[in-house]
Amino acid sequence: YTKWNGKAADTIDRKKAEGIVQDGTEAAQDTLWVMLREYMELCYPVAASIDPLHEAASGLMTHLAYSVIGAREVTLEKGVLRMVRLRNPHGFSRWTQRWSDESDARE
Repeated sequence: YTKWNGKAADTIDRKKAEGIVQDGTEAAQDTLWVMLREYMELCYPVAASIDPLHEAASGLMTHLAYSVIGAREVTLEKGVLRMVRLRNPHGFSRWTQRWSDESDARE
């Protein structure tokens, strides 16, 4: 999936390198989830960042890359909840919302 753009540029087409785009088509959420779970099982290093347009809604910071340290599915009465556990390797700011270490939702 990696596309190198000449010796001078030495850049990677990240969407292809990360498997998000295959043959010009963006992968569906279900496909991306399967890939993430597979990569986690193979112990590949995985990182995630947030689109600046979604920073306020997510509670994450756009200028950071987070380590993905877990991906799980939780069965609920109304379906399945897909959860991703992130680590902030930069050591500042802490998730304090639902599903944080102190959240009652984890019980």
